[in-house]
Amino acid sequence: MHHVRSFPQHGRRRHRPHRGGRRRWRPARALTPGGAEESFTVEVSNTSGRSQQFEGALGATVEGALAFAGNQMSAQVTALGATPATAVQLVSQEPGVVGSFYPKGHSSSSEFTLPAHTSFSWKVSLGATRAWRVNNDGISLEVAAYQPGHPVFGSRVVDFQVGNGRTGGPVVETLTGSDSIAPGPAYLTYTVTNRTGAAIGTTWASALVVDSGSEPTQFAEAVWVGSAAKGHWQPLAYDALPTIAAGFGNGSSRTFELRVELVKYAGSTASQRAEA
Repeated sequence: MHHVRSFPQHGRRRHRPHRGGRRRWRPARALTPGGAEESFTVEVSNTSGRSQQFEGALGATVEGALAFAGNQMSAQVTALGATPATAVQLVSQEPGVVGSFYPKGHSSSSEFTLPAHTSFSWKVSLGATRAWRVNNDGISLEVAAYQPGHPVFGSRVVDFQVGNGRTGGPVVETLTGSDSIAPGPAYLTYTVTNRTGAAIGTTWASALVVDSGSEPTQFAEAVWVGSAAKGHWQPLAYDALPTIAAGFGNGSSRTFELRVELVKYAGSTASQRAEA
């Protein structure tokens, strides 16, 4: 089996990990990269007759094709009223950003203690920084209060639009050609097309991954470089295809001609099947 995958610095289109039933809201104003933050309020209430402990969690995912990292957003969680002073910790984790909010002065895994018949509330503020990749057009932010091992105490999802609404499309990747590697080499055509709505300001890297399952198999992979008349096959180093330079324009395509040869095979069948 063979397939082409992008290196993990690229994002995922329209990733929505949130479960149904959680409240969703979209602010009226879009975020501007490097501009002002937008805010909303989150409240957690304890209607029981005894105190409850809970942890605060944050999760953000990108709406678009390029990878999302913590330096592309700013986030603050500010305690309101009698709510204990609060700190925030965020880390990048594929495919987005995860983190926690917790009592200030304690560890990031510390719990809040909510007295009986009491509510805590926070102002949550989110912004897009100047590091924002204009190919993406939104951030989905989930704020949750939960008790480990128990259902979510409360959760809210806010969908922020970023930019002018004319970006956010996919990077389309297609792989066509041979569906069998032996006997004889497999010849494949891999095409990348930028449909994000803007030029990609970073390099785009992809890899050819050939998977034979559990069989002890060795392959030789190569990419055609140069013109059709005067080019040659160049072996791939660590499965990596030639990178596409920064500035890959919207609507532009780049095509790679690939060859996969079977070098060593000790399996029980006479051929290897290939799927894209």
